[in-house]
Amino acid sequence: MNEMRDAIIEDLRTIEGALGRMWAWVGAPPAEMVRYSQNDPRWARERYTGEATFADSGCLVVAATMVASQVYPELLPPEMAVGLNQQEVFKGALLSRPARIPLAFPLLRWDGYVHWRSTAADLARLAEEIAAGGPTIVELVWSPLDPRPPQEGNQHFAVAVAVVGNDVAIVDPFDGQDKLVSLSRYAQPAGWSAARAIYGMRLLRVEREMGQVG
Repeated sequence: MNEMRDAIIEDLRTIEGALGRMWAWVGAPPAEMVRYSQNDPRWARERYTGEATFADSGCLVVAATMVASQVYPELLPPEMAVGLNQQEVFKGALLSRPARIPLAFPLLRWDGYVHWRSTAADLARLAEEIAAGGPTIVELVWSPLDPRPPQEGNQHFAVAVAVVGNDVAIVDPFDGQDKLVSLSRYAQPAGWSAARAIYGMRLLRVEREMGQVG
């Protein structure tokens, strides 16, 4: 029992340290990230682009809204979608032109992709990204029992907030809840580790110095 208690305390200290480093990158705590769910009844059946609804395929838009909420705390997912549509960020239902996101929301910055589709995720790199840039969007498969890779439609996105040992703490836009990847539906059915379950990162960032945007 004492060993379990000590392990839990150590995990909490790891999370606290990660959050402390995350705060340091702006010199002060950023606004707390707002949790949103693509299945929120206020917008679940709303089309965010074309015929695509938030409930069916809006995980990346909602994840991006959560990241943006650090500097746009009143922004809701449908409002995010309106801005992205105005800048033609979507191609079909896919958020295919993310480099255009700052045109709609100047306090955001797009730093590109990192893919781990043929290798295990580099959790040390992910921890560095979280420490340097704050909450980080990660790519998962929707079902680990489906043999299709994410780029063939078996895809989901979440927001990683801390690396905890060999696991990753995420906020899941499916329901807006905090989870550990290894205990989630994105890993557990197949017995995957977090490193096996994470397929990449989408580096949408808030600007470090709010006076220097664009």
